[in-house]
Amino acid sequence: MPTEDELRLEVENVDLRRLLAQAGIDAADQRVAERLQRLVLEELHHRVQNTLAIVMAITSQSLRTAKSLNDAKEAIEHRLLALGRVHDLLLQSNWTSAKLAAIVKAATDPFDRDNNSRFIVQSSNIDVSPGAVLPLAMVLNELCTNAVKYGALSNATGRVEITSTIDDSQKIFRLKWAESGDPKLR
Repeated sequence: MPTEDELRLEVENVDLRRLLAQAGIDAADQRVAERLQRLVLEELHHRVQNTLAIVMAITSQSLRTAKSLNDAKEAIEHRLLALGRVHDLLLQSNWTSAKLAAIVKAATDPFDRDNNSRFIVQSSNIDVSPGAVLPLAMVLNELCTNAVKYGALSNATGRVEITSTIDDSQKIFRLKWAESGDPKLR
C-alpha cells in the first residue's frame, strides 16, 4: 500500500504531466502562429514592394508625359486614386479576384459626374484574376482620363459604351470602348 507521500507525489506527477502536455501544445501553437505571422508579413512586404514599384511607374510616366507640373500632379493624383480603388476591390475578395462589372464601375464612377449615366456598360460579370485586375482598371482609368481631356467626356453630351464579350471556344475576352458625341468627330 502506497504511503501518503507517494500518493501526493503521484498526484503531483499527474498534474505536472498534464501541465507539461498543455505547455507543449501551447508551445506548438505559438510556433505555428509565429510561422503564420512571418508568412503574412512576407506577403505584405511583397505587396508593398509591388505597390511602391507601381507608384514609381505612375509618377515617372506622369512626369514624363505632363506638359506642366500641375498637369503631372493631377495625373499622379488620379492614377493613385484609381490604384486605391483597385486595392479596395481586391481587399473585398481577400485578393482572390474581382468581378468585371465592379472593376468597370470603380474605374468609371469618378468620371460620371452627377450620375449623368455617361457610360453605357454591357459587361459579362466574370471573375477577373487578381493579377489582371490592376492592369485592367488602370487601362480603363487612362481611357476615361483621355475621354475627359480629348474625347467624348470633354463635353456635356458625350457618351462611352463599354462592352465585354467572352468567346469560350477560343478562350478570348474582348473589351470594346466606343465613344460617341466626341467633339472631334463632328
